[in-house]
Amino acid sequence: TIKRTPINRDYKPTGEGALFASIIGTRRNYSFLSGLYITEIDGTIDHNNCHHVLNKKDYPNFRLYDRNIILITIYEHHLIHNGTEEQREIYVKDVMSVYGVVVHWDKLEALKKELVTEYNNK
Repeated sequence: TIKRTPINRDYKPTGEGALFASIIGTRRNYSFLSGLYITEIDGTIDHNNCHHVLNKKDYPNFRLYDRNIILITIYEHHLIHNGTEEQREIYVKDVMSVYGVVVHWDKLEALKKELVTEYNNK
């Protein structure tokens, strides 16, 4: 038999899991950016579809602020964190040609500005 050694992960409870579950359970499962139905695109919806508009490192007090979390497809999440401008532009064209919808990167930037203002005023 194969001996399995448990992986010791020192995760500190943050409350994100419960917040994400609440958001997934109460919001419509459509991407904030494209309006695409997430479960149709990704097959399911889970924490990978939750994106912090303002990052947790620079804005720790908004880590659990529900308005700072948007639902997006997993690929859109990838594009935000790791995508190039060229990849985002290709995605916009692909989504328009396949689904006939517009990806609103500007909507994300507008929300980010609103949240930064709100964060700085607290």
